[in-house]
Amino acid sequence: MNINGDVDINLKYIFKDKIGQGSYSDVYSAINSNKQQVVIKALKQKIVKSKDSHENIEVDILPRLQHDNILSSKEVYSKSGYYYLVFDEMKSNLDQYIKTVGYISRFQIQIWMYQLLSALEYCHNHAIIHEDIKPENILIDSKNDVKLADFGSATHCGMNSVLEIDSKVSTYSTLRYAAPELLLETKTYTNKVDIWSLGCVFAELLSNNELFSGSCISDQIDKIFALLGTPTHDSSSTYTNQPLWTDLSLNENMKHVTVYKKRPLSIFACRDPVTLDLLSKMLTLDPSQRISSSEALKHEYFINVSEKTCYSINHN
Repeated sequence: MNINGDVDINLKYIFKDKIGQGSYSDVYSAINSNKQQVVIKALKQKIVKSKDSHENIEVDILPRLQHDNILSSKEVYSKSGYYYLVFDEMKSNLDQYIKTVGYISRFQIQIWMYQLLSALEYCHNHAIIHEDIKPENILIDSKNDVKLADFGSATHCGMNSVLEIDSKVSTYSTLRYAAPELLLETKTYTNKVDIWSLGCVFAELLSNNELFSGSCISDQIDKIFALLGTPTHDSSSTYTNQPLWTDLSLNENMKHVTVYKKRPLSIFACRDPVTLDLLSKMLTLDPSQRISSSEALKHEYFINVSEKTCYSINHN
């Protein structure tokens, strides 16, 4: 998609209210010339062009991602030091839905999880790691389909699916949904961080409660290990050899990393063994053993769901 640098965006859209604000962007509601509601995200160009910034994913790559469950920008404009990304207006987001609706049927959860895993598979096949999957970044359209949104923290990993951790990962990833390998600052990470985050969303859909609600990194790690068990040198050197592990061991508030035994996932969500099997595979501590998006789509949990049925049923 070409960037419109010669067309004044104010001639095509009427800006209404600011509906969101981030460190490097503002989000506005707007109306186009056909009186249709849209959403416009304004990104500062100097941040986008910084080689240390992740924001260029939204300008350079996101417009080319064509998938029914990814919110791609329709148009991109450039004016006065900003890029303006135009999106269709969505009905709600998953966070609002969970808080207002409460109970969500098993079949609706299956449909949404299938759609989101399909979106992730598409991203991962195109070497994109989202890195900030959470209910607020999962939007619901007028047809009740979900769309993965806000790629402001996303990374393009090129031909290599393994990336080196940098100092910004923990700030980009929302604490409650961040994979343990990010929290513990392992040297590298892969697209499996997205599977972990979506697993946390899956658990939230099943229970209507956040799975891990830590107040800081050490508390979040403690809550993860309290449910899934504390890794040992024998079970996973992915974590126990990392610098932050030693730092946590010396932390005055923790004294040492508490050794927990793994607890059954059925204590918080549901007791259906097929559901819990998929959830446990998405929330596997060792990222090398964590299920992939492609593998998850083939799981028995989706035996009654397919790409065709999950859209046709939602639209009826």
